[in-house]
Amino acid sequence: VYYIEDHLAHCYDPVALTVTPDPSQNLRMLAAVLERWGFGERWAFADSAGDRYLGMPRERCAGLLREADAVVAITEDFRPTLERWGVARDRVAVIENWAPLTDMPLRPRRNAWSASHGLDDRLVFLYAGTLGLKHDPSLLLGLARALAARPAARVVVASEGPGADWLAAHRAALPADNLVLLPFQDFAVLPDMLGAADVLTAILE
Repeated sequence: VYYIEDHLAHCYDPVALTVTPDPSQNLRMLAAVLERWGFGERWAFADSAGDRYLGMPRERCAGLLREADAVVAITEDFRPTLERWGVARDRVAVIENWAPLTDMPLRPRRNAWSASHGLDDRLVFLYAGTLGLKHDPSLLLGLARALAARPAARVVVASEGPGADWLAAHRAALPADNLVLLPFQDFAVLPDMLGAADVLTAILE
């Protein structure tokens, strides 16, 4: 078993609370986890933003893929890289791991979830999901600050962990009380939560 992580953008440093080209903090956290699980030297951190590989070199990672009986990719977008690394096309299968759309029916804008959170008559910008080491929560804080002059607007964040904790610590600095922080929601109410959004928000860097 090998662990390979690829960052297409600079890392988010949860200690300095900023995006940085220096992955050392992330590597320290990663090394502690991998040591606990006995990975030894069977790991690589692909810092694509800086065009470098830490741990196993790029060629070793490519060699593992070439030696595999089959490679499962989560999107067709990975095929060009795999072909460039010499992986035979007939040994690559794509199984998309997107959300199960059959379990995500369209729901009305006003529903039980929106009513329970006082959002029926609000302009809702919703972020739902992880706020991990590669995400910059200050972007959501900046969105709330930019919407402060619109009394009906709410930036709703349903998340947990370091990013959510950072938002909670900085929410008081906002000029308006328009940032709503919620824990992860039960899967059963996810369609209603998504349906309650006027704008679904993602963090892409």
